[in-house]
Amino acid sequence: MAMEDKCFYSFTQSERRGIALLMIILLIVVLLVAILPLRRPSATNYVAFADSIAEYEQTLLADTANLQQNKVYSIHHSAKHLSPFPFNPNTLPIEGWIKMGFTPKQAKALDNYRKAGATFKTKEDVKKIFFIDEEEYAIIEPYIEIKSISPNMTTVNNNRNVVSKQYSLIIELNTADTTDLKELRGIGSVFAARIVKYRNLLGGFYQKEQLLEVYGMSYELYSKISNHVIVDSAMINTININTASLQQLNHHPYLDYYQAKAITKYRDLGNAFDNVDDLKNITLIDNDTFEKIKPYLSVR
Repeated sequence: MAMEDKCFYSFTQSERRGIALLMIILLIVVLLVAILPLRRPSATNYVAFADSIAEYEQTLLADTANLQQNKVYSIHHSAKHLSPFPFNPNTLPIEGWIKMGFTPKQAKALDNYRKAGATFKTKEDVKKIFFIDEEEYAIIEPYIEIKSISPNMTTVNNNRNVVSKQYSLIIELNTADTTDLKELRGIGSVFAARIVKYRNLLGGFYQKEQLLEVYGMSYELYSKISNHVIVDSAMINTININTASLQQLNHHPYLDYYQAKAITKYRDLGNAFDNVDDLKNITLIDNDTFEKIKPYLSVR
């Protein structure tokens, strides 16, 4: 025994330290081997994973169903909010379609359809428009009024500017007086006077849809009389923008004081209008105003 102790202590100090370090490392390895099995991750739970996938798929199906349901609801909701009134699809202006509940984009599409030369000869023709679905058509169908008038039923009364027909009459708006206008169903003395007064302020009508600008004129009343009025735009009185005074320009319903002032100031700066389109050089004259006022302007 004494000899073994002697052998151990015969190692140098560095060797004894190395042996001690080696023993510590071996002890750590043993401990790790004993502990690691306890912390080894459990086997993958594929059943739970499959259940999660199935649940996700069910969620996607539910979301898709909700989207479809919302789409159907949106269509029905839109149709139920239509507020139709008697109208002729051949003459109802864009504003009338919007008033009825259609979107401005739909109304513009229909107007382009008519401008392309298409006409509605029967109620069913309205059903062919791509943006009007079955439910919407069912709602507006009772209010569609398409009237056809045979040419051989026409007689002309030149003295009163009235074209009389067996079932209707046609009145030219720029030459009719209040007596003529009262021939239209729904137009009494008050409305007839308002139409004449507004016509005089404008300088004449260039399209019959301008009747909607007359105070108190509803879409319902306009739709009833629109088939019985025509406009001769040659009867319009124009304003020479190179010579008109501030008062004359400001007097027109389509120009406000600041726009009229801008026109006269443009001239005061030494500019002249070579054509009506030069009016676009004035910042205060926006496109909408220009398109409305253009028929009433001249440069000489």
